[in-house]
Amino acid sequence: MSKACLTIAEAEATVAEYQAKGFPCHFIESDGKYLVFRDADHKTLKSVNYSPADLAGILTAKSAEI
Repeated sequence: MSKACLTIAEAEATVAEYQAKGFPCHFIESDGKYLVFRDADHKTLKSVNYSPADLAGILTAKSAEI
């Protein structure tokens, strides 16, 4: 669920994927994780292993309990 990369290898793979799509970027280490930034505007980019939270599943489970 996190945009941050857990390893240098994951950060390098993320940079390679975005650069292949034409987005120059770089990564930095922060608190033991690696953040990938787009060079043009310093926007934080999602890791190649990013997966969105399953909010529908959480909300469905909570509403079933009520």
